Amino acid sequence: MPKRMSRKKGKRGSDSERIDNQTNQEQSEDVWSRPNWPPRLEKVFVELLIEEMKYHLDVCATGFNEEAWDHVCKEFNQETSLNYDKMELKKHLAVLRKRYRIVKPLYNHGGFGWDYRRKMVDVDDLVWKEYIEVHPEIEPYRKWGCPIYEELCTIFTKPKATGEFAIAIGGYSRSGSNNLAHPRGNVNANISNGRNKRQSAQPVGSGPNKKHDKGTENSKEINSVSKSNGTAAPQSDDQTLLVIPNSIPGAIVEKYVNALEITLQFFDFQKSGKLVNNRIAWRGDSGLRDGNEENLDLSKGMYDADHMNAVKQLEHAQDSLKWITDYLINAHPSANVLSVQVGDPEVDHNCWEMPEAMNEKRPPVQVNMSFPGTEVAAETAATMASASMVFKKIDFTYSSMLLMHAQQLFILADTYQGSYSVSIPQVQKYYNSTGYGDELLWAATWLYHATGKQFYLKYVTEQNGKEFACWGSPTWFSWDDKHAGTQVLLSRINFFGAKYESTSENLDLQLYRESAEAIMCALLPDSPTATSSRTESGLIWVSEWNSLQHPVASAFLAVLYSDYMLTSQTETLYCNGKSYKPEDLHKFAISQADYVLGNNPMKMSYLIGYGSSYPQYAHHRGSSIPVDAKTGCRDGFKWLNSSHPNPNVAVGALVGGPFLNETYNDSRRNSMQCEPTTYNSALIVGLLSGLITSSSMVESFA
Repeated sequence: MPKRMSRKKGKRGSDSERIDNQTNQEQSEDVWSRPNWPPRLEKVFVELLIEEMKYHLDVCATGFNEEAWDHVCKEFNQETSLNYDKMELKKHLAVLRKRYRIVKPLYNHGGFGWDYRRKMVDVDDLVWKEYIEVHPEIEPYRKWGCPIYEELCTIFTKPKATGEFAIAIGGYSRSGSNNLAHPRGNVNANISNGRNKRQSAQPVGSGPNKKHDKGTENSKEINSVSKSNGTAAPQSDDQTLLVIPNSIPGAIVEKYVNALEITLQFFDFQKSGKLVNNRIAWRGDSGLRDGNEENLDLSKGMYDADHMNAVKQLEHAQDSLKWITDYLINAHPSANVLSVQVGDPEVDHNCWEMPEAMNEKRPPVQVNMSFPGTEVAAETAATMASASMVFKKIDFTYSSMLLMHAQQLFILADTYQGSYSVSIPQVQKYYNSTGYGDELLWAATWLYHATGKQFYLKYVTEQNGKEFACWGSPTWFSWDDKHAGTQVLLSRINFFGAKYESTSENLDLQLYRESAEAIMCALLPDSPTATSSRTESGLIWVSEWNSLQHPVASAFLAVLYSDYMLTSQTETLYCNGKSYKPEDLHKFAISQADYVLGNNPMKMSYLIGYGSSYPQYAHHRGSSIPVDAKTGCRDGFKWLNSSHPNPNVAVGALVGGPFLNETYNDSRRNSMQCEPTTYNSALIVGLLSGLITSSSMVESFA
């Protein structure tokens, strides 16, 4: 082929989009043996594409402009004595990409070897049968193989040098990394219903669902605290890849720094117990006798509803987390007993008073072997396992204690399976559970990351994956449903690898990653599989009760998945033939965060204390009652009904959020929209931490 000495670099044109769209049109074609494209022609074609890419170092073959395609077409016809036009070549490139996307997952699985002579994977028949059952589209590969697979890797995953990403300094070194883009965006797994599989969970692509019940402001519930597990992944050191979309390495986004600092204050407002170094003038000691009936000290914890080190917020966040975990340790006095709530929600709802003034009975409620509560025990195990990683380098003894409690609680949750909504009927009105399989997977996933023990990986894959994971059925991440969070968290193992994975574990991890990708594709607004559950301005909207829970949770997962892609150098996410990059997920997350912070039709921030306009009438007892008021249980309702703004500003509280028509009625009696919750606040802490600057993810926690 004639060599050119110099050429201008081509720019990405619209052909990439056309090729993406053509991928779906190839569904009925045989991507393995097209009569007019024998292996000899394909070999010439891919070699020409790779040669052309040398002159377009910032563009992969799918992004060639017309000039580049003209040259490839001319060279191809000269070498083959054929007369193919550009569209035929572009069409076959789409076919090759589909073939690559089908074959690529094989090379993420430890059970598949590589036969360099035949250019095929080498694996026994049993493994093939197991894999083909889940991925029937791969079956022709056994006959035709993919002799040009290595060339396809170069064509579809070649790194770009556009300056679009900046790589942090620090002597980055990555041995044995997998630089190949993950090829699959669709989930096509038929999994039979298993016990406790959520029958009521709505798929991500569905419309708004009914309200979920509001919580109780002065009741401390472990399920609400642990279900709001917002523990961010530990930040890596400067030896890890850091990729910052459209930004200077290490750049800090000040508005998210400010919002994070404000958000963390809300946890100070919610503290129960003896307050040490209290920074809140209108809060004092409360709940000091909680747990006395059971000879337990349950005075700490937090009342329910109503990258930090870089921005000097890490210590504050760790203090808030430790306040919760101290409470959880005391709530777990023996291996098979867990106090899950302090206070009676019915009594609480019939009172409007400051926590400091409470003198009603506050009985603790427990789950145990006789009255199981798998969801809340597993959630607490997940919280303590994740927290153990936060404190591992700060206080190893405390970290080890948390991990011990987490492992004991997981055994309790798994051995004595049963819903806490059945054991404790009074919670059904407020925090009713729709199943516990997802919480078991959630807990085991965090325990695997915290310990590295193979037992937990096997638990979430070959032992319980089919029964509990809901592969291929995306749901919304929330305090009640942990499927989406588990799928994203386990996808990191597929991105970065794990020690001693079996073939079946690898196959199941692939399904978790595919499910996570389906969620990401549903969140991207212009994706072919985008969810319709949005407001006109683009906010994810699922429920009129506490409507901000789902967009904030979804954005948080998008930030995490974007970081996984960046750190693993995975360039592309495919959604039904259309390709997206990590920064697309990042932009989606920013759109949701900015909506919360004021870029919305109401022109107001839903985070109290942020910006110049925010809610003045939060449904919050402590915020609504003057600090010097003398009120009892019932006479405090005059403050609920007062027309005056809250005298104590609950800085950092994230209120429920807008209706589907994007209106907000700022009224203290409007608990549907105006009630802040700890689980919402935990989620937005995670989201804002991820948006302060693009982080890189440690490949292994253990």
